[in-house]
Amino acid sequence: MRVTIIMGWIIAPFVMLPASWNKLSPATKTLGAVWTSTMIFMLVFVLLSTPQGNPAQKVQAKVIPAAASPNPEAVTAKERPHP
Repeated sequence: MRVTIIMGWIIAPFVMLPASWNKLSPATKTLGAVWTSTMIFMLVFVLLSTPQGNPAQKVQAKVIPAAASPNPEAVTAKERPHP
């Protein structure tokens, strides 16, 4: 139980401070408020510094030259013999 409370103060002090406010001494309340403020500041800093969404990707276009002459096997409708 004691380990759970310690982990709660380390990971989520903004939940633990209000939950145990009446049981804390004035010095512990001050320390808890400072720690909670620090953790909230760090959380906001991390969330704001992380880029949102997918970054733009640079794609190089590959230029393929067009064929100068049509496919010799291709036959147009005019050249096709009618049955």
